Amino acid sequence: MKKKINNIYLALGSNIGNRYNNIITCIEHLKSTKGINIINCSKIYESKPMYFYKQNKFLNMVLEISTKHNPTSLLSIIKKIEQYMGRNLNEKRNHPRIIDIDILIYKNLIYSCEELTIPHYGLQDRIFVIKPLSDIAPNLLIPRINQTIKELMLLLDYNDDMIKLYKTN
Repeated sequence: MKKKINNIYLALGSNIGNRYNNIITCIEHLKSTKGINIINCSKIYESKPMYFYKQNKFLNMVLEISTKHNPTSLLSIIKKIEQYMGRNLNEKRNHPRIIDIDILIYKNLIYSCEELTIPHYGLQDRIFVIKPLSDIAPNLLIPRINQTIKELMLLLDYNDDMIKLYKTN
């Protein structure tokens, strides 16, 4: 049975400093933000970087949230949290970062503008997103892609690229 999307899914990642504490601190900031309710958390995984390989491994996880904020308002909140935690928002894409928060899926919305694409561009090719999503929403049908997380897991080769580290709840 394919899961209807009523909520929003965020990816969190960190590869600078105490990566685990960065993830937990980010979750605390999201929890304390008015209008954001965390519903579910995946396990935290360690993964190799994509695109720019000469950097530390990442810790990655996915959160399921509900919010009344629209996508652009949510993006603004996310960017403020990233900046508050010390991320340089002018840094080149895919370079090391203390925290990275991406909106993966926003209900059944298909949306694209200069600063935001929903569902997140390339999520179906990123094991560091699909594996954590499979922890909390294996039957989730991805809009535009029209495949479930479980189906995408079968297509991705992840062998030793993902190491489960911690439970978050």
